[in-house]
Amino acid sequence: MKSVISAKKYNKNQKGIALVIAMLFLAVIAIFVTVFLYMAQNETQLSVIEDKTEKAFYSANAGIHEATFKLSQNENYGTTNPSGDFSTVLSNIPFDSGVYSVRVRNTISSNKFITIDSQGTHDDRSRRIELVLKKTTVEDPDIHFKHAVFSDGDLTLHGGITVTGDLYANGDLNQNGASANLTGAVTAHGNASTSGTVNGAITSGAAKLPPISFNFDLYESVAANGGVKPGTTPPEYLYSTGAIFDNYSSLMAYLNAHDASNPAGLVYYNGDLNISSDVYINGTLVVNGNFSLSGATLTHARDDADPDGNPATNSNPGVDCPDGVGNPFTVAATGNITLSGKSESTDGVLFTNGNFTLNGNSGIGNGSLFAKGAVFNGGGAAYNIAFDTTLMNLVIPGVGIDQLTTHSWKELVTY
Repeated sequence: MKSVISAKKYNKNQKGIALVIAMLFLAVIAIFVTVFLYMAQNETQLSVIEDKTEKAFYSANAGIHEATFKLSQNENYGTTNPSGDFSTVLSNIPFDSGVYSVRVRNTISSNKFITIDSQGTHDDRSRRIELVLKKTTVEDPDIHFKHAVFSDGDLTLHGGITVTGDLYANGDLNQNGASANLTGAVTAHGNASTSGTVNGAITSGAAKLPPISFNFDLYESVAANGGVKPGTTPPEYLYSTGAIFDNYSSLMAYLNAHDASNPAGLVYYNGDLNISSDVYINGTLVVNGNFSLSGATLTHARDDADPDGNPATNSNPGVDCPDGVGNPFTVAATGNITLSGKSESTDGVLFTNGNFTLNGNSGIGNGSLFAKGAVFNGGGAAYNIAFDTTLMNLVIPGVGIDQLTTHSWKELVTY
């Protein structure tokens, strides 16, 4: 009887243990299910956040692309802020159920850089991208000086002027001196009007031509390297010598110490330069700033000598003399060129990234003029220019077209 009671108690205990184990098992399953559901929910939330974040990035990238496109159409895009700070150029532009806003800091005229800051937003997520572009000159063997005078903007001719060669303006071309004598084509992207004698076709509404670019950075490095293009083996001489100045007295002393038999080579000047005394340049003067000539005569010859001092020939041009005619630049300036001197007798190209202004008598023999805009204020005085036909196919180091290249790219913290 006692053993029967013990067996019943044992079975009852067994049933209790089984119940506890079952409950623990169910609890463990419940925990696993809860954890799984939590993780699934968390993964879903993370997936949603990741999707929003990715779409925000794509929106920011779309803003970068739109800004770079607009800059390819107009390099001055975003320069509305005079202090050089960021200008908001695009605000809350819809893209793929998100939006983007873009700011641009365009200092291309002063330091050649453009910074694009684009922020994309999708719901509550944002991404921000910064792209820095640099303006560089890419050499192009198909880019040549083909006109006696080329203006990337308007070209205005007052008084008497004699030009042998073509004139071209990417803006309007106005010649209003009855005593003018133009031998060559007169062409403008805008309106071309003349009141003098023109021995050539007059065309308005022509195609806008790409402007020629001059690699000032290259010429600065060549001047610092004594006329030799850095990194070339054997040395590639662009000039027989070179020098850099930022002091007017030192520059004039250097130029006055050179003559036809002793080329000054490539002379690079940092800062605005006004020459007020007669000067002879056997070589090229590159000015990182504005250049002006006042009350003085400028006489120029091309540095056309090999490094050993022997004159170049067509059969042995020397590496510093493209095609045996020497580097043709007289003066190249990053800023404006203003000539108010007694006369300028030049044998080469005048090039400016700014505007060209003439106040007085002047003449260019065997040369060309390139400017962003040009005004000839002759006041009845003559300005004579004869185009150098060898420039038509002359490959000149550092001459080509401007391009915006990527300098840096990075993602920023959202503002």
